[in-house]
Amino acid sequence: MYYDNFYLSKVIPMILKPALASLAALSLAACASVVPSGAARLSSVSPVTTDPADFAVLLQLPPGLAVRPGSPQMALSATRTDTGETSTATYVLEASPPDEAGNRTYRVAPGDYASLRAQQSLIALWKSENERATSGSLSVGLEGCSLGAGPAPNATVSALVQAAPNQPFIQVLRDVSVAEIARAAGMEEIRPCS
Repeated sequence: MYYDNFYLSKVIPMILKPALASLAALSLAACASVVPSGAARLSSVSPVTTDPADFAVLLQLPPGLAVRPGSPQMALSATRTDTGETSTATYVLEASPPDEAGNRTYRVAPGDYASLRAQQSLIALWKSENERATSGSLSVGLEGCSLGAGPAPNATVSALVQAAPNQPFIQVLRDVSVAEIARAAGMEEIRPCS
């Protein structure tokens, strides 16, 4: 999924990210569940021009699984190979109240809009000066935690992304096995939320 030399990560392969889990391990667990049409539609989204206020991630979690408060983050990084410059920053994602199905939408915290827009402007400048030498990535990390007895052994997670408020959510992951993600992340069990 490339857009102007920018790799827009599968956006959610880090759903159950423990502190040291690698994106590669989680991506392997999620590969079979990536929705090809969603990935194709998402490839047209530019992390450099999308308004931070418009970007949203909707998670469909099974009963017994939640997102650890304070863990949702979005990271944007870029490298310019001709000058050796890099720009890497992490932004807070805030959860909406749950919808009728218990799902939450995560959006960039309003307090991070200005710094994200400044980073986007810097990366856009780099691209205008030397597009071939500028590349980067966008990823989302969320740490899962268990509620009560935790999720069922066959529980799955799905994720959708929205790049503009007037556009529908794009399904990027469908029915990713919670057990497979935990295994790929080297987790023997999902820690309790409290």
